[in-house]
Amino acid sequence: MQAQGTDSLSCGCLDAGVLAGSPMLTFVPLHQSAVDREPSLHDWVAAWTCNFSVAWLSPFHWYIAGHQAGRFVWCPPPAAADPCLEQLAVAIHKRPKTLHIVLLPRLMTSLWRQLFGKFCDLIVTLPLGSTPWPHHHFEPLLLGIYFPLTRHRPWRLRDTTLLAGMASQLSALRPPAFNWGGDHLRKLLRDAGSLDSLSPSLARPLLSRN
Repeated sequence: MQAQGTDSLSCGCLDAGVLAGSPMLTFVPLHQSAVDREPSLHDWVAAWTCNFSVAWLSPFHWYIAGHQAGRFVWCPPPAAADPCLEQLAVAIHKRPKTLHIVLLPRLMTSLWRQLFGKFCDLIVTLPLGSTPWPHHHFEPLLLGIYFPLTRHRPWRLRDTTLLAGMASQLSALRPPAFNWGGDHLRKLLRDAGSLDSLSPSLARPLLSRN
């Protein structure tokens, strides 16, 4: 992450950013969620979850609504990511057949990255300058998805051919791509949701481990 103040210093600019008197923490908004910083994320998520009804959880709902059946988006501030992900873990333990989407700016990762990686089946880094996450946010945005358990072995989609192929496709996208990753993610949700209706012979190629 390179804040405006340090960039100004390297360019010899003394009248902008931190050198102009702006507090350093204004460039590191630990108290703001991704959607607080970029409200258009609502539209981006809605575009690729168009066939699903998803609920955006406020901090109050982490402890109540997030533990119910449904499809949820968790979008905590980095400073509160640790307790949020702990509640996500409880919600998954209670109802493992629920879809969860997590959006987190890549800040304070030492406090929450382990939990994030443990419970998310797919983790994608949205690069700076992509459609949903412009350059002025300084650090990338992490997208994590927990998929409901399936009736086929190995039951959880993590590390399967289906998700590995999607992760590879998304990592190859360049930031200017229109609606960055939206078409790929929409197809992934559709394919994952149809697995339970497939016979074991048809589901096996998608669910094989790498």
